[in-house]
Amino acid sequence: DDCDKTCYSLGFGSIYPDIFQRAAIKDHVKLQLCLFSIQYASAKSWIDCGVHPSALVGHSFGELTALCVSEALSLEDTVKMIAGRAKIVRDQWGPEKGAMMAVEAELDQVTEVIQSGDSMSIACYNGPRSFTIAGTAQAIDDAAQLISSNAKFSSMRAKKLNVTNAFHSTLVEGLKPSLEDMACDLQFKSPVIPVEFATEQESHRSLSPKFVADHMRNPVYFNHAVQRLSKKYP
Repeated sequence: DDCDKTCYSLGFGSIYPDIFQRAAIKDHVKLQLCLFSIQYASAKSWIDCGVHPSALVGHSFGELTALCVSEALSLEDTVKMIAGRAKIVRDQWGPEKGAMMAVEAELDQVTEVIQSGDSMSIACYNGPRSFTIAGTAQAIDDAAQLISSNAKFSSMRAKKLNVTNAFHSTLVEGLKPSLEDMACDLQFKSPVIPVEFATEQESHRSLSPKFVADHMRNPVYFNHAVQRLSKKYP
């Protein structure tokens, strides 16, 4: 309800009844606002029930929610950020939306698949043997064909993902200036709950509008962040 009131007051309309529907939400802005609202409300409900988080970590979009839960961004500013970036994706992305594919394999095998074609990269390091690769739609189709037809990759498991765009890939590069401009009005603060950012190395940088642009473009090193947390909080 808090998210709904904030979305409505900022001119983005209500998240009701869309957030409860089973059919796909077509509009990027409404889809992203509903996703954020579910994540935020879930985290806040856990905290209201007495959970005291030592730290927060988020995977891709979830890292944006973590900023709000940690109070590094207010609820109002987070809603502005979510809606603003969704509008940029919807209106400026271009005709090549790209594709993403989940892959379970050793890193060297995944790297070999990526290097077999153009316009592909590892978008997410989800676990020791769990990755998401992203690129143009044709490149991902070619990778899927290679994995299924080459005996060398018979132990790999791969599944194309139902996503709107190939986030954390080179296809985001052209959006970075608009993403950074959009974030210039946001008021970033020091988080009340520590956030372990999903970067390759531990990050101590101050939050700024550039973070919003880099977040959508750079790979998600989720496994790296979780491993660091496991050492900090054994």
